[in-house]
Amino acid sequence: MTELLSRLIDAVTFNTKRIAEHEECLKLLAEYTAGLCKLAAEMKKTESTQVENKNQMYWRKLTFDRHGNLECFPNEEGIFIFCTKSGYVFAEDVFYDNKEWFLDGTFEWEDIAAWMPFPEPYREEQK
Repeated sequence: MTELLSRLIDAVTFNTKRIAEHEECLKLLAEYTAGLCKLAAEMKKTESTQVENKNQMYWRKLTFDRHGNLECFPNEEGIFIFCTKSGYVFAEDVFYDNKEWFLDGTFEWEDIAAWMPFPEPYREEQK
């Protein structure tokens, strides 16, 4: 009987530890999920701000994700203004082909520090 009781206590102790481990995993998973939800909300907010401000003239830092893909770049082809890391400013046509963005000139994406949309042409105000 003592051996059976000892084995039962060991089993309860073992399972109690496993439950505590699972509770810790669930807590970490809940924190991770909350963080993902917060990040998604921030990304959605940033995305809507970018759509509203896409034609405003200010420099946007050119960034890449961990796979080397462009981040924070409009999903449209056209002419954009770029600034190289050495400070050279130029306008260049950008096009998308086969899941990749291309510059139509002599610079590579690695040379670029920032970009902005090409301005709308001047139009006299109508009275």
